[in-house]
Amino acid sequence: MHMRKVGIPVAAFAAAVGSWGCGEVGGTPSVAGDAAQLTILMTDAPGGEFAAAEITVGEILLIDTAGAAVPVTETGGTFNLLDLQDGVTATLATAAVPAGRYVQMRLVIEGASVSLADGFTFADGTTTKDLFVPSGARSGLKINLFGTDWTVGMPDSGRSGDGALASGGGRARSGRRGTGGDALAREMGVSIVSGETLIVLDFDVDRNFVVQGPPGAPHGVLFKPMIRAVVRDIAGSISGVAVDGEGAPVAGATIRAALIESPALDDLQTAEATALTADDGSFTLWYLCPGTYTVAIEGSTTDAVTVVVGESETVTGVTLVLVS
Repeated sequence: MHMRKVGIPVAAFAAAVGSWGCGEVGGTPSVAGDAAQLTILMTDAPGGEFAAAEITVGEILLIDTAGAAVPVTETGGTFNLLDLQDGVTATLATAAVPAGRYVQMRLVIEGASVSLADGFTFADGTTTKDLFVPSGARSGLKINLFGTDWTVGMPDSGRSGDGALASGGGRARSGRRGTGGDALAREMGVSIVSGETLIVLDFDVDRNFVVQGPPGAPHGVLFKPMIRAVVRDIAGSISGVAVDGEGAPVAGATIRAALIESPALDDLQTAEATALTADDGSFTLWYLCPGTYTVAIEGSTTDAVTVVVGESETVTGVTLVLVS
């Protein structure tokens, strides 16, 4: 398959992904103004079960505030997600679009396949499988966009419907509209203006490709897209180390960071980021929107660590202890 050229590692990017009910796409785009440059990048959180995990992206559209569609590309291309780990990105599409505010991206996934790592085979003796793509992905994933005015989980940033602080200065923990006087007003969408706007799509192999069957002899892989949309220049990252009870580094552990207060998500979207620890136990969680996260080692009984990430902030020195 044709592979796009892989980009260099990048620092941190931001935004969150949510679910939004809208009407049929159609009509003339309602955005106004000069053309602006949009670049869509793709990245992947590390996964250790496959030798290759490829997806083929077809049409990509932007949806404006009136529900009208703006085409970005008809063919995004085929990518091996395992080439796009540890902050590496590849260009999925670049286009000039009308300047304005966009609330959603529609992305069609035309195909997916996996190859198992050396030494592993499927129960039928094969090592590679083409996967079934869910109908929602084939018709177009709905990826909601949120920009700098979506201050998810940040302390003392709760607002009421009229823009004033919510009752008691609090925030609704569900990521949706609060109860009583604690309703939150958050404006969906990303303003694309003159210059270049970069949006990163995070395809997490561990979340997107789920091995089915017993270890060592799986009978298949379930493809379930779980995508985060990320806008450059406002996000941060979390770096640290995972150790065991004696302080020795833990290699190959999955680290999960979940927003304490996330946007409302549909079945094919996520606000959770993952990373794998290196041989020295170190890890970095990339492309995090500003907010408060619980960070933990998967499978550990130790309480999660709470980490606050500000705009464009690189948080370091986080230590996680694995207790089984």
